[in-house]
Amino acid sequence: MKWASMGVLLVGLLLQTPPAAADEKKPIVAVFDIQTQRIKLKKLLRQALSDYLVNQVAGTGYFQVVPRAELRSKLQGQKKKSYKLCFDQSCQIEVGRELAAQKTISAQLMRLAGKCTLNLSLYDLRKAATEGAASASGSCEEDGLVKSIEQAVTKLVEPKRKIEEEHKAAAKKKADEELARKNAEAARKADQARKAKEAADQKVQAAKAAKQQELQARAKIQVHQPGTNLYWLRCPLGQSWNGYACAGKVAFVTWHMARNACPAGYRLPTVDEYAILLGGCRETNHGKFFKKCTRPCGQNPACAAMFGGKYDVSHWTATTRKDMAGLSWIAYLSGILGSTNKKSTSELTRCVRNGP
Repeated sequence: MKWASMGVLLVGLLLQTPPAAADEKKPIVAVFDIQTQRIKLKKLLRQALSDYLVNQVAGTGYFQVVPRAELRSKLQGQKKKSYKLCFDQSCQIEVGRELAAQKTISAQLMRLAGKCTLNLSLYDLRKAATEGAASASGSCEEDGLVKSIEQAVTKLVEPKRKIEEEHKAAAKKKADEELARKNAEAARKADQARKAKEAADQKVQAAKAAKQQELQARAKIQVHQPGTNLYWLRCPLGQSWNGYACAGKVAFVTWHMARNACPAGYRLPTVDEYAILLGGCRETNHGKFFKKCTRPCGQNPACAAMFGGKYDVSHWTATTRKDMAGLSWIAYLSGILGSTNKKSTSELTRCVRNGP
């Protein structure tokens, strides 16, 4: 035998890193010494190979391995002559149970047809049945025996590795499915948000369009009083604008009816607003009468441009006479702004709104 390679093997055993931490879920296994048939190995070499086998089993990460010293101590206590006599299965089962192991691994090395074959057997102590077996053949030289141990251990845990890979693949598939579900949910919510934004934008655009149409419609039926923020309906109550002139029959209503007769957004003008429209003088206290210094609508550029001054009839204002609650100020587009009338009588009504 090559003692130089024996030294390399022992150094390798010392430098081999054990499992990081014992996982309580990993089964405890007792690995027994290698039994030989039709081949003689020196004691130190067989011990080194047995130690290497233990190291390889621990290195798979699938087992917690009973320490060699503890196993040897138990065997020496069981067999007074020598612990090496515990090769039969019944002995290994008894010792394994005393060591609180759940499984045992037995190893048999034999020379067949010029090659050395290593057989490993994994026994489940709880089920009292062989769980797995593996073998590897190679050179009977030291290097070949080391390779056979490595190959046999790899084959022994191959089913566990496949199961672990299947579990990992299943877990990955589940994680991928969950990620896909979350991505799909995020995409659905993003799509909902996009559609909601599009709907909101469309609503805003529709509102803008409706407002534009309203402004265009208003532009046809109303006229802006220059220098103010007031917009007057072109026609008095009862008439409508046909694009060229006011058509229809004017409506004469009481003051209370006039207060509520204007379209939405419009109202009855005040006496002050009529005074500004006619460009004349006005008293701020709305006493018994106004100074009659207003001009007819036809002579006032702003009013003439708006109405032309054709109506020489009285119009209701929203202003009540302070000294007589039953009377309201009335206005004539002919330039008269100093009269009042009973609210129960009927007058012409014009409507105005504050812009824009």
